[in-house]
Amino acid sequence: MKIECVICGNGFERKAQNQKYCSKECKLNSRQKVKKCLYCDNKFTGYQRTSYCSMTCASLHNGRSIRKNCQSCGIEFVSKKSNEKYGWGKYCSVECRNKSLVVDIVAECPVCKIKFKKKPSERKIYCSRKCIVYKSSLKIPKNELERLYLNDRKTSREIGIHFNTDKTVILRYLKKYGIPIRASIWGYTKLLTCKDGHKVRSCYERAFDNYLYSCGLEHEYEPRLPCDKRYASDFKVGDVYVEIWGVVNNKKYEQRKKKKKNMYDENNYKLLDVHPNDFKDIKNIVIKLKMLLAS
Repeated sequence: MKIECVICGNGFERKAQNQKYCSKECKLNSRQKVKKCLYCDNKFTGYQRTSYCSMTCASLHNGRSIRKNCQSCGIEFVSKKSNEKYGWGKYCSVECRNKSLVVDIVAECPVCKIKFKKKPSERKIYCSRKCIVYKSSLKIPKNELERLYLNDRKTSREIGIHFNTDKTVILRYLKKYGIPIRASIWGYTKLLTCKDGHKVRSCYERAFDNYLYSCGLEHEYEPRLPCDKRYASDFKVGDVYVEIWGVVNNKKYEQRKKKKKNMYDENNYKLLDVHPNDFKDIKNIVIKLKMLLAS
């Protein structure tokens, strides 16, 4: 004999004398009732012990989660309260977090003095192609170039900074005037003198020291590391150590570099790594340095 299911109304044959439902689903549905959420007051269908329409409402009502505004887009979202302890839960999505990591640097074109934005990874110096062409057509006197390059033993990059142009432009003029170009070597037999009187061991160190002096940043040359007095960093500005890694493809140098970097990491010292390519835009190095000093 077929009877109707109390929930769905479908006919079925009883397997037991007191059977009222055609399936387990209908039996479970019979236990659900229309309720009101304790947090948001929305109506929902749930079991007898259920008091919230969702896990989010339950977490908010019990204080495990809180509502916050995204620091990137301003949209309200729900975050775990425990995230505040670790400085997490600032953004509503991964996209907003990634946008916050991209910080544009405001630079000033040395030709037209117009300010423009660029990413930290970009090495743009000029705002447009017109300014590049104008700077590359700059006239540099031969006697002045000979004095700086041959007598003062300045590098092409340092001379470029002096004339507010690029290293490639200086090399082009050296070839034009028939001035023999020095081979790139590691270190000098004599120490190089900086504007502030420091005696340094390489042209990169001299360029960096002179720029720090022109910016009015107090610095210390070759300070000994507190953790191991046998080692010294190239510079120290405030609480930030600066290492200029000026040698490439040298096994002994790479081993020493790796050992020193491990020492900085183990002792939680602030470290600014500077490589030869970074000197194409020395201003960007100082910007990174100031960011480390402020952190």
